[in-house]
Amino acid sequence: MKRIAASVLLVLALTASATADLTNPCTLTLQETSASRFSVQLTLPVIQGRVLKARPLLPDVCVIEGNADVQGDGSKVVRTWAMTCDPNDLVGTTIGVQGLLGTSLDVQLTIETLDGRKYVAQLRPTQAYYVVPPSPTMRSLAVEVGGAAVRQVLRRLELALLLLLCAFSGVRLRARFVSAAAFAMALALGQWLKTENWIQVSSFLPATLTAAMGLAIALSILRGEASRSRAGRWLLAVLMALVGVLSGGDGLPVQMVLSRSEQQIALIFSALGTMAGLALVILCTGRLHAAVAIWGQNVLVRWRFWVAYLGGVAACAIGLYQGTAPLFAGSLTPTVPLVTLLAAIALGSWCGAPSRPERFVLPHVAGCTLVLGMVLGLRGVSLPQTTLVVYGSVALVGLLFVWPVRWPGWAALVLVAVSSLYHGSHAVGVLRESVALPVAQATGLCVLLAFLFLVTYDHAPERRPGNMAVRLFGLSIALLAAWWRLAEYRQWAGEELVVDATMGFVRLPVLSILLAGCSREDVAEKGAKPTGRPVVYASNYPLQYFAQKISAPLVDVRLPVPRGQDPAFLAPTPEDVAALQKADLVVLNGAASGQVDDLGGGAGS
Repeated sequence: MKRIAASVLLVLALTASATADLTNPCTLTLQETSASRFSVQLTLPVIQGRVLKARPLLPDVCVIEGNADVQGDGSKVVRTWAMTCDPNDLVGTTIGVQGLLGTSLDVQLTIETLDGRKYVAQLRPTQAYYVVPPSPTMRSLAVEVGGAAVRQVLRRLELALLLLLCAFSGVRLRARFVSAAAFAMALALGQWLKTENWIQVSSFLPATLTAAMGLAIALSILRGEASRSRAGRWLLAVLMALVGVLSGGDGLPVQMVLSRSEQQIALIFSALGTMAGLALVILCTGRLHAAVAIWGQNVLVRWRFWVAYLGGVAACAIGLYQGTAPLFAGSLTPTVPLVTLLAAIALGSWCGAPSRPERFVLPHVAGCTLVLGMVLGLRGVSLPQTTLVVYGSVALVGLLFVWPVRWPGWAALVLVAVSSLYHGSHAVGVLRESVALPVAQATGLCVLLAFLFLVTYDHAPERRPGNMAVRLFGLSIALLAAWWRLAEYRQWAGEELVVDATMGFVRLPVLSILLAGCSREDVAEKGAKPTGRPVVYASNYPLQYFAQKISAPLVDVRLPVPRGQDPAFLAPTPEDVAALQKADLVVLNGAASGQVDDLGGGAGS
């Protein structure tokens, strides 16, 4: 732990975050200078020697005092007014700028009050107004901020990995909860420092340090070092507090306009939500460790080794990617296609099999073709059937673990080359659509994929082909590839299948309630056999169709009109009248409804 502490200090010393102050040539600022007194300042650019004829749009509840104070130079003109208005009266009102239509200028609107609220909006010529939102209630503040804090903690894989390694390294439950409490309180402190604009932290730094801590704990487990010393427990809490302060550099987990008192309350809810999320992870990892310990000391030792080994690999991968891509891309959040990571692991394990004579050539082929695919993707060259080859190659490699087949050397080279080429192109395509600097992100992605490939490649000779664990590993890869491929249709399923199914299931209970209030006598219409189901008569063909679609096969839907006859010319026989009067439900609409109603049926309609 002392080494990781020194590494943390070294990273902090070498890491700097650069920020740029972007200015807008056209601004509208409302700043409360004293109680219920505002200074309204409108800055307009001078274009070709002329000033844009625009003026502020202010609420009717506000009173402008005197004329505008005009100042400026050759590039801009600043008009300033004094305004009297109660800040509470601004809620729900419209503030904007008139006269922007026909121009391409955006206006940066800023409203600041004495209680610490700061509204910021970008006004465009097509929508040059802003409606001041109301203040959040205590309940909405707790739900939104606390819930967002819980979700934020659960989404951080490196935190869950660190707590899992702590559970298997022998760190006591009380020490883990103390470290979690230190992280939560430090996170709130970092968020407060961010609201006061006292710190600015790159987003990759907390994840990198957390991954480094996890790697140090994994190495200590593999070396057989104990983690129950008092100094180690306090050092873990201190490092977790440091990571918490850095994680709070991103500010509150939700974007809300809050006063100073509301910000303090939001910080408390954020700390409570963070602690709740960490407590959930701690309890889950502790239960996993206890469940493994039940099976005996030998099983626990094996589990501890594999958790430390795989956890160390994952921590190293997270640290490499989080630390490599931002070196080129600033503070951007890295984006990785999961299927590409799975392909690197699967191909590395398959290429490293000892029975394959060309195993020393395959890594070079995979690396060269991966870079080639990324270059093609960056240049906008699309490969045919990309999605099919990307997911199909992963599924194929997974199935090769389930059913080992000895491939010829040339076939293995073709499989690796084609898979790597398509995965490189696919990954860069995802980066181009989601990030601003795809070249920098692709550089970090190359480092991560090479690391995962080589780790699985070097340890592939330790796994025997055909082993049950190897078969399960391959089956998991194939199923994940198939599931991710089918997941791309979730939008179509949500729009088509789920809506129809939901409407059908909603209608069925309603129809059942209606039928429950009716009589349950099973009477057959003329020429029909008793079915044992409730009988519903429809007055025309469309109603019969809708009733069948909604209720079938729970209800026997019938039509009193012979097939091919117009319901408007219904001439019921005595048998038809008796059947209608004994029906459970009669659905009426259209020209025949009056004739059926005249029969005096006892069924509800």
